[in-house]
Amino acid sequence: MSAIKLPSTQTQLNGATNREYTKVNQLILVSSQVANKFKSNEWFTQDQIKEAGLSVIKDQKGAMLFSSHIKEDDNKTYISKTGEVKNFKIKTYSYYFVFNKDQLERA
Repeated sequence: MSAIKLPSTQTQLNGATNREYTKVNQLILVSSQVANKFKSNEWFTQDQIKEAGLSVIKDQKGAMLFSSHIKEDDNKTYISKTGEVKNFKIKTYSYYFVFNKDQLERA
């Protein structure tokens, strides 16, 4: 998937780190922002909400985002062209929820 370019007013950011979300997560958040008529483009994880002394407003639902990580599989090896024994690498996927700044209040 190539880079997704959105107008800066629609670029979705992590509110705690100020980093832009990427690829499919960016699309999920833009869609959620429009569907829920959120004014903010800032999103927070559960841990970031607690650290900031905030809480989620009752009955608010988070947006599910996805991440992937590559790790070595200790149970599967192969012999490289140079004769080295190497572990196969596997890609793992996980999901997490974020909440828009408009869904938060002081705890």
